[in-house]
Amino acid sequence: MYDELINIVYDYIEKIGVDDFENFIMIYNCSEILLNEKNFKFKYKYKKKFDFKKIDLLVQDFLLNLNPSYLDYYRLRKSDGSFIFKNNDKSGEGYSTFNDDTNQREIYVGLTGYIEDAFSIVHELFHDINMTDNYFDSNGRYFFTECLSMLGEFLFYDYLADKNFLDKKNVMQMCFYFLRSKALEVNFNLKLIQEYFKLGYLNDVVVHEIIKSYPEEYHDEIDEIISVICDQEWPTLEEEQTYILSCLCAIYMYYRIKDDRKNLNELFDLNEVLNDFDLGQVLDYLGLEHDDFNLTDDSFSILRDKYKKFIKRW
Repeated sequence: MYDELINIVYDYIEKIGVDDFENFIMIYNCSEILLNEKNFKFKYKYKKKFDFKKIDLLVQDFLLNLNPSYLDYYRLRKSDGSFIFKNNDKSGEGYSTFNDDTNQREIYVGLTGYIEDAFSIVHELFHDINMTDNYFDSNGRYFFTECLSMLGEFLFYDYLADKNFLDKKNVMQMCFYFLRSKALEVNFNLKLIQEYFKLGYLNDVVVHEIIKSYPEEYHDEIDEIISVICDQEWPTLEEEQTYILSCLCAIYMYYRIKDDRKNLNELFDLNEVLNDFDLGQVLDYLGLEHDDFNLTDDSFSILRDKYKKFIKRW
């Protein structure tokens, strides 16, 4: 029943050349933090429509207050054609990349006509700020570019809260619903790998027991995850795991800024040097203690406590 999935896991472990689960333990523990707290549910509730001119003015005013140089950068990327805004994109898709064919940056933002468009612009702009033109991702950027973009969204939420925007909360609820889904996907990928290293094999019984270990409400979603893994013939771990550590560290940085506004410089500094740092260097910069593969218990406790505090707002 699960032969294809099992063979994909075997092939993945062989190709990446790891021989124990220790290599994955930090992300696994981070995914456990997200799964062990509030189960977010989300339904679209947006009511007020925003045209692009209003969205653009909100983003510009936020950036001006955050860091005037970021406003200049945003205007530069609009004027040089990097931004691609697509109207009536109900998916709200967004991405930032470097197009090797055109030798130009691309910052795509699908416009839905709601306040989430402003969040998407901020998110993708921050990705672009810490991206190099050759689009080489260091280990540090791979794991933390989502962190800085999420932090930008959290700070933008506070900006809107000060202006009494009503629909802003829906964006954050959607964000954490999305992140919890990512946590489930990463956690399931890693439990397959964990059981392989524990037992030395996988079979239908083992996979079935892994699925049963999750609440029944997750089983349909896990079926979809299995389907995606089999369709792409590769675990979805590598494309999704960056969101997990990034989420927790973004919240950690957010509260550091709340405690001392001077800590905004951590955001600005990391946006400048992120692609020159490895994972350990970013953790060191943020004051999160770790060894070669994992955070210390104290660091995990800090991240867990900040996450629990933050999600109480939603």
